[in-house]
Amino acid sequence: MNVRFSDSRASRTKRPQRPQRLLLLCALCGLCVLSTVGIASAAVRPPKLQYEITTLPNGLTLVLSEDHSTPIVHLNLAYHVGSKNEKQGRTGFAHLFEHLMFKGSKNVQPEAHTSMVSSVGGQSNAYTTDDETVFWETVPAQYLPMILWLEADRMATLRIDKDTFTNERDVVKEERRMRVDNQPFGRLNEIIYDQAFSVHPYKHATIGSMADLEAASVDDVRDFYQTYYVPSNATMVLVGDFDATQAVQLVNQYLGRVPKASRDVPRDIPSSSRITSPTTAIPIRIRSTSRRRCCPTARARASTRSWSTRRGWRWPPSVRRTSSRIRTSFTPSRSFNRGTRRRTSRMRSSPRWSG
Repeated sequence: MNVRFSDSRASRTKRPQRPQRLLLLCALCGLCVLSTVGIASAAVRPPKLQYEITTLPNGLTLVLSEDHSTPIVHLNLAYHVGSKNEKQGRTGFAHLFEHLMFKGSKNVQPEAHTSMVSSVGGQSNAYTTDDETVFWETVPAQYLPMILWLEADRMATLRIDKDTFTNERDVVKEERRMRVDNQPFGRLNEIIYDQAFSVHPYKHATIGSMADLEAASVDDVRDFYQTYYVPSNATMVLVGDFDATQAVQLVNQYLGRVPKASRDVPRDIPSSSRITSPTTAIPIRIRSTSRRRCCPTARARASTRSWSTRRGWRWPPSVRRTSSRIRTSFTPSRSFNRGTRRRTSRMRSSPRWSG
């Protein structure tokens, strides 16, 4: 007699089936994901950017944006002069001035600008593009007056003498050798821009040419400085932990005393800034789909491919990746290919090739 015992508790409480448990688990996961996404979207949403724009009496444009999240201040001084403002035969001046601006002024010794900023735990650098030359510093907030004084001193009284100019010109020439002339594809951008533009100054490179740098004189450099490095041609941006009212007072105290430009900044850039057709034709090789109409080199290449494919052999990868000139040196004649095809077909039809 078989007696079946059953647990009364198990019989009273029924466990949920597996599909129901899966649905419950998915619902809980969905709620967790939705709550996480909602919190993340609320946290990632950036605050509205608040800034003020003012113009000093000497023409300097000032942009202020307070940010009290960290006790630092960032200064960005952009002069609206780049390689597009250079005259024909005097290319590379904008980039050359990026170097000269660190070579001292009336009250600052050469290279002292960078050392003074780094001594208080800050950073400074500069760069030149086709449209502007930018100088920037990032320092603790209490050193804002110091960097304003440094920028005002070299804007008003930059030191330009023959020895400094000669040394920095040699530095720029060496930089061109290192980054452009001695690189495998260093002149690629120069060639592309020279072919893309026929009139606009974007045609030449920012670093300039060796001939123009060698032909430059101290008088040309001083005239370039007096024309473009003036308050009316500059925009200063201050972002960081400061009070806007006090910052405006400090900027007026230091940079407001820089004399106004005696003449307007020239903007004689050619109006045809669009990309035009190349001045010189670029040779383009067009490969014909018809075997009879293609050039002899292409016919020899095609015959070589068929011959090598029939023999079950291909060119090594190193040879396939090389230029067509090297490929052609290995190309057999058509008579050789015909004879090889005949001999190969006879040998394959003979009993020795079977199996």
